Amino acid sequence: MEENIKILADEFFALLNRSKQRQELIDGTLRDLDPCTVQHQQTVVAISNHIRRYINRSEHAGTVLPFCCSRMDQHNVLFPDIQVTLQTVPEDSTCFEGVPDWIIEVVSSDAPGDYFEKLDLYKNLGVREYWIVNPVRKQTTVLYPENETTQVNLYEFEQSVPVGIYKEMPDPLEICIEAL
Repeated sequence: MEENIKILADEFFALLNRSKQRQELIDGTLRDLDPCTVQHQQTVVAISNHIRRYINRSEHAGTVLPFCCSRMDQHNVLFPDIQVTLQTVPEDSTCFEGVPDWIIEVVSSDAPGDYFEKLDLYKNLGVREYWIVNPVRKQTTVLYPENETTQVNLYEFEQSVPVGIYKEMPDPLEICIEAL
């Protein structure tokens, strides 16, 4: 039986620099990441570009970080496909320090890790909004884990999905994945 060895974020970064396998640190345990398909990467780029254009056009606070590491605490260093923070992030940063406001994961399967394990983790860390985009099913699951009870909404790709962290803005952001 494989033993789970717990490590801290600094040790994770030392290993990351030597490893050829993409990994995350979740609750102190290393987890391998599956390689991204072309469809996965194209979906991430399309969504992140749409969000970036909205932020730039509307001059709202926000930084979009696709494929960027996020050091959420000493025991959790993750690579969300897209993370948006309302904080200012130094342009020379190689890793976001803190908990993003909004995380978007594009999944290539119905892997329970993205749906349940990360939901619990993100909820405990304080992520305000979590999207799971499934190009195979052409659905987006939107979760608001900051509340006592997690609100879940399911959208088809042809539907516009309202973005919770920008809902109070004069020009709130909505994303129709199919239109990207």
